[in-house]
Amino acid sequence: MAEEDERKYEMWNKDPDHSPDQLMAIDKQSSEQAFAELDGMSDFTLEFCKGIDLPESDIEACYQIVHETSYADYAGSNVGWNRKSKMSELQDPNMFFVMVRANNDPDAKSPFTFSQKVKADILAFTSFKLDYDDPPYDHESVLYIFEVHVASSLRGYGLGKFFVLTAEDFARKVNIDKTMLTVFSSNEIALNLYTKMGYQKDRSSPTGNYLLRNRIVNKSEYLIMSKDISHNTDDEA
Repeated sequence: MAEEDERKYEMWNKDPDHSPDQLMAIDKQSSEQAFAELDGMSDFTLEFCKGIDLPESDIEACYQIVHETSYADYAGSNVGWNRKSKMSELQDPNMFFVMVRANNDPDAKSPFTFSQKVKADILAFTSFKLDYDDPPYDHESVLYIFEVHVASSLRGYGLGKFFVLTAEDFARKVNIDKTMLTVFSSNEIALNLYTKMGYQKDRSSPTGNYLLRNRIVNKSEYLIMSKDISHNTDDEA
């Protein structure tokens, strides 16, 4: 992380009313209420955590979830799949996680897991962090949503939208007016969700082939999307 970024986090941490820990506690209260209002969530628990506090087993579980849901998109693009890069991203000490865990009975013969392959009690999660906008606007602060993943067994309950709204609420609490995310063009479900929630192609989204991680990436492979969250948008679809 850039030195400027480090100084920003140090400043937030020194202010007891605006530290990431304090803000996450406040965000947790409102989000838990919203989570409880979702249908079908009585067997699941909402958990907030900073990436630096996640045990290795949870980091590995999150990695396996991303691998299962997104490997084909990465592998089919010029970006390619890179375990080291993805693990480094998940282990970023400034990353925040919101996870849905199964309340599994320890004696249950068939406990809830993400899938048959990923035997984790994490059934859905999002990760985001306070960051800077993409060049040439990298002097402006944003909240960047890195991951949104939901097990197939929990799709249709509104968790994807819930995760995005949770990240947006967190951004507002640190006086950030813009959220950003990257989505593969082939992921029509996610694209439709983000569009309905007010996300648009960002000004920094590439308009031609460009260099990413030392590889030439085609502009059509994915979009950078963003949203101005300076106004409350409770009436979103």
